[in-house]
Amino acid sequence: MNETDACAEFCRRHRLEIISVRPGAFGGSKYVAHVRDAGGRSLMLKQTTPERGPIEIAALRAWQGNDAAVQLVEELGGGAYVTEFLEGTPVSELPSSSPVDFTAIGRMLRALHRTDAPAEMPDIRARFTAPAMGEWSELTPAMIRLAQVTAARVRTYAPPRRVLLHGDVVPANVILTADGPRVIDPLACSGLPAWDVAQFAVAAAGRGRRDVIRPLLGGYGEKPPHLADTFAWLHFFFLRNNLAAGRQEFAESLRPLANEIVRLNNPDEFLRSQGVG
Repeated sequence: MNETDACAEFCRRHRLEIISVRPGAFGGSKYVAHVRDAGGRSLMLKQTTPERGPIEIAALRAWQGNDAAVQLVEELGGGAYVTEFLEGTPVSELPSSSPVDFTAIGRMLRALHRTDAPAEMPDIRARFTAPAMGEWSELTPAMIRLAQVTAARVRTYAPPRRVLLHGDVVPANVILTADGPRVIDPLACSGLPAWDVAQFAVAAAGRGRRDVIRPLLGGYGEKPPHLADTFAWLHFFFLRNNLAAGRQEFAESLRPLANEIVRLNNPDEFLRSQGVG
């Protein structure tokens, strides 16, 4: 049974009417569908993968009542769940010239980070320990060395509290609604708030939006610890991933920034060059 047929069968058993379906492993899912329940509510159904589902659902449980995140409506078993359907536009679907209230997205991230991470959440610092950095053949030796230096500094930092992080704050996962920006599809983890802030800014830079970090922090209200190191490391990480995947447009948007980080050889100085003191 293919994923579309599996979605149709699942919806039949749960008395859900399919409005539209998006098959494939998008956002750690087997399929995602816009559905309507027997009471007429507009909902989003997601069938997660076994690798990602438990953590994702645990994060959505923890964010119940936090209107920065999409709200969980019901768990349907086997890694499937339904959330409210957000009427709005993902930032990724807007042209890079379209205005976006990045200050409001910063406020959204600050609200998201008020929630403590459940015990089962992995530590974000584990993402900085992969030996694969030494195998990033797509990057220059100087980029790899600086990535390793910044990663080492982040690994030694112990956050004072286990903040629940979204972990995948990219433009496709930030929905601009009439009531403000909201996040969907967490790749949840715990610890370093700088990750979510820096990740969104770097992912936006890959889409041609370079002046995001300053207004984002204006909404967030403070500069999180180790922002400069995390910001620099994520430039190298995203550049490498886009080069490896053949996404040349994204890579070429990020390459000048990665080169500038190497030229300065100082993540704090690079952050200042982006208007952050």
